[in-house]
Order: sequence, then structure tokens, then C-alpha cells
Amino acid sequence: MNESPEVSAWFEESTHPLNDVMQRVRQIILGADARIGECIKWKTPTFTYEGNLASFNPQSKRHVSLMFHTGATIPGEHPALEGDGTVARSMKISDLEHAETLKGDLEAIVAAWIDSRSGGGVEVAQAEEAAEPEGSEDAAQAEEAAEPEAEEDAAPDEDAAQGEDAEPEEDAPEAAPAEDAAQQEAPAQQAKKKAVKKKAAAKKKTAAKKTAAKKTAAKKTTAKKKTAKKKTAKKKTAAKKKTAAKKKTAAKKKTAAKKKTAAKKKTAAKKTSAAKKTSAKKKTSAAKKTSAKKKTSAKKKTSAKKKTSAKKKTSAKKKTSAKKKTSAKKKTSAKKTAQRKRKK
Repeated sequence: MNESPEVSAWFEESTHPLNDVMQRVRQIILGADARIGECIKWKTPTFTYEGNLASFNPQSKRHVSLMFHTGATIPGEHPALEGDGTVARSMKISDLEHAETLKGDLEAIVAAWIDSRSGGGVEVAQAEEAAEPEGSEDAAQAEEAAEPEAEEDAAPDEDAAQGEDAEPEEDAPEAAPAEDAAQQEAPAQQAKKKAVKKKAAAKKKTAAKKTAAKKTAAKKTTAKKKTAKKKTAKKKTAAKKKTAAKKKTAAKKKTAAKKKTAAKKKTAAKKTSAAKKTSAKKKTSAAKKTSAKKKTSAKKKTSAKKKTSAKKKTSAKKKTSAKKKTSAKKKTSAKKTAQRKRKK
């Protein structure tokens, strides 16, 4: 992938909430075709090939917004593109899963764009690019430009050779200067070709250096990303551990509080039970005392009644006996009185 250090630096400084989603979309687009490049335009990452293909809109925070500058002109049907204008189209990506879902659409859009811009099939262009190293096209053009000049310089030599065949022997000495000129011009052509080859080689070296610099920058960027990911992972792990520790502490506190509450309830229940038992005992004792008192009182009443009844009976007997004695005395006295009267 042709990752630009400038764009990588932009992403490192970016504070966009969906920065990871934007990075994934970037990887998909750059990985779709090796000819796609990237740069910073309008203060945002822009993907290019023979023109501006698409740019991120960092102002959109709820989702990743990717604007295709001339999306309406891209050949084919691309349902993921939104908009009904005559020029631009846009694509909205909500999260990483959505980005993976749209991967095929993005690759198709990139392929159609390159096909329309290059005038040939993507596979053919890729094969040609793989076969020709960077800078060879410039060298070929330089060689083609140099060949007509060599042919023009060689034309007088052919005329001179034809003149030698056509001219009589008297004029033969005049052809000698032409042969000398041809011999002098041949080294000039070779020098030109050598110069062209040197330029091409120099361009190749320069291109190779640029490619190596890009690879080095990409490696550094990848290393930075890995380091950042490791740091992020460590932070997440530390945060998870803290959260787990807090949860454990909270769970322990809750358990301890539950145990204390349960112990208090048990203690209160025991106290209540003891109080109920004590109250029941008191009630039972009071009831027993009351019952005993009632029984004692009843016994006393019964005894008193019996004594009263016995006294009444004794008194009645005494009265009856007294009456009988009095009546007997009266009868005896009456008899005696009657006897006395009779005696008189």
C-alpha cells in the first residue's frame, strides 16, 4: 500500500472519535489497487489517481463521511454511494463492522475509477506496472526522443554511400570526408544513448530511494501504530483490572453488609423470641397465680359456707332442743299443776 507519511502523521494527531474506522477505510482503499495514492488536501486525507478520487470529511463526528468528488461520473452501479447531484457522491460508515461490509463496494468503486482514468483494464495496468520498474517509462521516452535525432544524423551517411556507388571513380576521393563524418557521428550517438541510460539509471535509483524511504516511513508508522496499540491495550487491561478490583471490593462490601444485616435480624429475632417467651412465662405464671388465688378464695368461701351452715345447724339443734326442753318443762309443770288441782 502507498501509505503517505504525511497522512500517517495526520492520523496520529487526529482526535476524531471514529479514527480507527477511518484508518480501516484507508487500508481498504489503498489495498484495492497499488496505483491509488494519498495526500493531504483541504486539510484532510485525500485518495488520488489521475485526479482526486475521495476525501474524508473530519467535521462529521457521528459517522465517517467519505466524499467522492466526481462520484456521479464513476462508471457502474454503486448502491453504497449516496446523493443525487450531477457531480459528487458520499458514503457514510458507522463502525468497523460496517466498514468490513462495505469493503467490496469500495474495491469496486476504486476499480471503476482506475479503469475509467487509465483507459484499460485494471489487471492489465497492474501487470504493466509490475513488469516495469519505476522510472523506466521516462527512460523509454528519452530513448525514443533520442532515436530520431540519430536517424537524421545518419541520413547523410546513406546519401554519401549511395553517391559513392553512383558517382564515377573520379569523384571517389570526395566520399572520404563523408565516411570520416559517419565515423565521428557514431560515437556521438553512442554517447547520447549512454547519457540516456545514465539518466534512466539515475531516475531508477532516485525512485528506488523514494520507495525505500516510503517503506521506511511506513515501517516507522507501523511500529508507532503497534506501540500505540500496545499502550492502548495496556491501558485497557489496567482499566479492566481496576474495574474488576472495584467490582470485587463492592461485592465484598455488599456481602459484608448483607451478613451484618442478617446477623442483626437474627439477633433481633432472638431478642423478640426471648421477649415473647418471657412474656408468655409471665402470663402463664400470672394465670397460675390467679387460678391459685381463685381456688384458694373458692375454698375459703366453701369452708366459710360449711362453717356457717354447721353453726346454723348447731344453733337450730340447740333451739329445737331448748324448745323441746321448754315444752317438756311446760308439760311437766302443767301436769303438776293439774295434779295439784285434783288433789285439792
